[in-house]
Amino acid sequence: TFTHGFTNLFSVSLSATKYLASFVNYVLSLPAAQRPKTVAYVSSDDPFTGPQVETIKPLLEAGGIKTALYDIYPAETTDYAPIAQKVVNAAADVVIIGSVGVTDCTPFLQTFIHQHYNPKLVVATSGPDQGNAFTSVIGQKNAEGLIVPNDGWWPDAKSFQNAEFIKAFVAKYGGTPDDIGSSSVQAFSVGQVLQQAVNKAHSLDNEKIMQTLRSNTFQSLQGPVKFGSDGQNTADVAYLFQWQGGKLIPVFPNDQAQANVEYPKPAWS
Repeated sequence: TFTHGFTNLFSVSLSATKYLASFVNYVLSLPAAQRPKTVAYVSSDDPFTGPQVETIKPLLEAGGIKTALYDIYPAETTDYAPIAQKVVNAAADVVIIGSVGVTDCTPFLQTFIHQHYNPKLVVATSGPDQGNAFTSVIGQKNAEGLIVPNDGWWPDAKSFQNAEFIKAFVAKYGGTPDDIGSSSVQAFSVGQVLQQAVNKAHSLDNEKIMQTLRSNTFQSLQGPVKFGSDGQNTADVAYLFQWQGGKLIPVFPNDQAQANVEYPKPAWS
């Protein structure tokens, strides 16, 4: 997306190539004796998931983590069982699933549970961040220890307007703050930034708004937003979130973590 020379593109959320940076940093920070030895990569052929997986594979290999499986499946796939079985057969210490959401993430996890395959860590690029839509399928107990990259939001974050957002969301849709999915957060963040840009520009003129977007820093549910020349948010930080005790909480980077990473993750119940 950011290599085509678009000049009027503004991405509030973290770019896909940066999503799993913190996972690499975490794994390579482990003492050599504790570090996983092998990893299996499986990903949808999708412009969101592909760059995440492609970016970290050489980084982990350079850190001594051998690739046990690297499988890219068509985006239109509907039967995930044969692909999931390949992952089980690879028996890697870590599994990284390049999933676009709940529909392609949970079939892999259900296969792992059924086959009693317990990797030390399971990371999915999307799915575990979808709140109740995810846990209602996989089961709350089975969510324990699952990791998802995120660009900086969780229910207890002290970010701009987060308290107001949560109150309004729960009043409208019910449930609890932990049921809120990342898609809603990302959409609201876009609205926040646009509103700030309009207010700063004192105008609804597109050219004035875009110039304001290019030259200012904004605040959002996901943290600070500053656009680079290619439209990427250069101020955002990659986080790792893990389901622990029924909540999805930040566990890396260390200065933002609410708990240590559960490693190895608990065995399936």
